[in-house]
Amino acid sequence: SYTGGTTVRSGTLVVSGTGASLGQIGSGVIAGDFSGDDGTFVLGAGAVSEYNSAVAGFQAGSVGTINVSGTWNNMGFLVVGYSGTGTLN
Repeated sequence: SYTGGTTVRSGTLVVSGTGASLGQIGSGVIAGDFSGDDGTFVLGAGAVSEYNSAVAGFQAGSVGTINVSGTWNNMGFLVVGYSGTGTLN
């Protein structure tokens, strides 16, 4: 397990499997932060995310994807395509 905020600027971060966890209350995940970024966050089956917030495609020119098949305990906000291009699956 990992606690703290996470930014995926390029490539893919996969968290999957029973007992796998990522994040903490009060922190967030960003997939695709700056212009030119193309990041993907995958929360696979059996995994748990405790992030307070999530953004896919934060700044203009960024691309972000969030794929969820695990358990997401998001108690804050979820933004898909803030100023960039975002996808949620």
